[in-house]
Amino acid sequence: MGNDADMSEYAPETYITNPVIHWDAYYVEAIQKWIDGEWVSESYIGGLKEGMADIAPFGKNVPQEVQDLVNEQKQAIVDGEFAVFTGPVYDQNGEIKVAEGETLSIEDILVMDWFVKGIKGTIPE
Repeated sequence: MGNDADMSEYAPETYITNPVIHWDAYYVEAIQKWIDGEWVSESYIGGLKEGMADIAPFGKNVPQEVQDLVNEQKQAIVDGEFAVFTGPVYDQNGEIKVAEGETLSIEDILVMDWFVKGIKGTIPE
């Protein structure tokens, strides 16, 4: 996996994919608001739906069925049919952090101080 750009040329046999941020999706809108006199300073979180986040093309060894599943989930996120942090979600110690049927808000995600089940490591204090 890479980060922020297609890194497949550096590890063509083992590359999977990686997140990509399209800053142009944000800047075009922000600059137009500035031109129109409507821009205000604010925190901005853009994702798949806004066209700001995406994933790079899959590596050549990623099975088609995996690519299809990822693309289906990606579309479900865009369509508002799937939220990644919808419960039940457990932390790495097995404690329930998000109850069944509940979903973390973006504000909650931004201040998470725990890792989900399956992640190894600790958060520095």
